[in-house]
Amino acid sequence: FGIKGGLNASTLSIEGSNSSKVKSLFGANGGFFASVPASKNFFVQPELAFSMEGARFENAAGGTTEQRINLINLPIMFKYVTNSGFFVEVGLIISAKQKTGSVETNFEDNINSANLAAGGGVGFKLGEALGVGARYMFGVRNVSKIGGARTNINNASLNLFYTFGR
Repeated sequence: FGIKGGLNASTLSIEGSNSSKVKSLFGANGGFFASVPASKNFFVQPELAFSMEGARFENAAGGTTEQRINLINLPIMFKYVTNSGFFVEVGLIISAKQKTGSVETNFEDNINSANLAAGGGVGFKLGEALGVGARYMFGVRNVSKIGGARTNINNASLNLFYTFGR
């Protein structure tokens, strides 16, 4: 088992939107994991992590709007001993805020409370316990409750992790 934390660069892909006006939003993530051996070279790694995600939009008036979405992620990673692998991640959205200038509003009623993403990652152990990992998560579930606008959360993260025990 161990702990991990790092930085995210996330965005929202919105069907029919002008993608040049959607910019990445940076945030933090952190949590706990356990690597459970399934065979000599294969591990199942459930995790519980907090993740700050969202996107920044340029509006017609030249200003920006930030949509910040905080999630509790419950990923299950299938991993080989080389620390590379693939996984499916389920995130529960715990808050969603939008900020335009100095005005902040909640938009939780406009999005589904659960997100589903799939992705992959690679990692490298720097020693017995310390390591670094990178992941990209591609949102596969529409999180928008607004009709006609399919919205997915996509996220890239870079993490340090520390493993306790063997």
